[in-house]
Amino acid sequence: MYVISNLGRLASIDTTIARFQFVSILTNNLESSVRNFSLEEYIFQQDIDSKYTSKVTVEFLKE
Repeated sequence: MYVISNLGRLASIDTTIARFQFVSILTNNLESSVRNFSLEEYIFQQDIDSKYTSKVTVEFLKE
């Protein structure tokens, strides 16, 4: 069962983004969203688009 009870910070994107912009969005929004909702655990999901699977993104998410 999947339940969405809250949404994190939304990032407005007006154009196509590349891997570095994606990591920047995560840097500015992911951690603060986790903190704001006092989450001890969460599942971050994404598809297999190249910006999501790039080395830069994978390394960022490992941290």
